Amino acid sequence: MSICQYCHSLLPSEKAQQCFACGWDWHDSSNPKQLGDPNWNRFGLDSQRDYVVELCLRPDGLRFTQYRQAETPRTDPDAVLETVPASGAQLIEWGFYKYADHLALTDGRRFTFDAHGIWLLETEAECIGGETRPYDDGNQSVWVNGIAPIFPPQ
Repeated sequence: MSICQYCHSLLPSEKAQQCFACGWDWHDSSNPKQLGDPNWNRFGLDSQRDYVVELCLRPDGLRFTQYRQAETPRTDPDAVLETVPASGAQLIEWGFYKYADHLALTDGRRFTFDAHGIWLLETEAECIGGETRPYDDGNQSVWVNGIAPIFPPQ
């Protein structure tokens, strides 16, 4: 393995001419250039800011998550729960869905993601894994706001 001469990160091969960690590209050795923003991440988060993850639920049962800067108030009517704050750097490091292993909701409850990326409270996930399936017997009381999530067809 070789090392980037700009940021000293490991490069994927000895022949690499671009570093994906810092963005430097030296394919043209007489004109190396830094491509893109070295602080870019697929989350779109600033590593220096704190965020909460909003757990959103639409009236039709669609569940999704979104990030909100911790110091700004909740404005999305679909946001029904939120996590305690975490730094953007932590969220980036933990990755998609894995932040549920580290963050609790503001009321202390825990949540997880199913295999399709649908967020569920731990109590909801336990019902799905148990003998009584709330979506089979019509019991809506186990769901947040009484709204069953949309699950992909089986």
